[in-house]
Amino acid sequence: MKEKTNAAFFDVDGTILRMNSMIDFFFYWTERNNFTALRSEFHYEFEKAKKNNMSREEINKKYYRLFRGFSEREIIQEGLLWCDQVIEKKDVFIEPVWDALHASKRKGLKIVFVSGSMLPLLSPIARIVGANDILCTKLISDKYGILTGDIGVPQTIGEGKKQAMTTYANDNGLNLSECYSYGDDTSDIPMLECVGNPVCVGSETALACYASNKGWEILPI
Repeated sequence: MKEKTNAAFFDVDGTILRMNSMIDFFFYWTERNNFTALRSEFHYEFEKAKKNNMSREEINKKYYRLFRGFSEREIIQEGLLWCDQVIEKKDVFIEPVWDALHASKRKGLKIVFVSGSMLPLLSPIARIVGANDILCTKLISDKYGILTGDIGVPQTIGEGKKQAMTTYANDNGLNLSECYSYGDDTSDIPMLECVGNPVCVGSETALACYASNKGWEILPI
């Protein structure tokens, strides 16, 4: 079998999915388990972050601190349930991107997720679409498998996505100038700029204006 030598990198939330996996999962999980206090903490922390114009990177860190003290095994199991009951039973995939992803597979490209979301959510989605690899937020746990609320590096948002992709390309012998990248938000610009074939998902966004000026492909949705 011929070795795959290049890749198509896909952001997930807002690019492959019509939803934000992190937020949708959080509300599914806390409602299912009646974690009322945790939901209140979420609303308080994120309203404060919004008022303070906090960066996406800091907001992302705040999100993962909410899982401090929970078992990583539990979150993995809850992620599987969420995928089964939400992702597989609702119309959540953006059809033009779904088509582009499967066209990339037919060309023999590796399919790689690049997301600020976490593996317990992305892994079951990757199985549905047939993705090869996942570059995402790494949860830190202690020796007992209890989450500390901290995350690993690089943080796969903004420049961190580019860093993760560059490392992945070097480790796998990929030529980024021949690779594709799909994103929907201006925070995805670093991951789009580091490949030879960037694709902006959505034609009525701030990213689409940037992409138009750069002469990038724009995929209407």
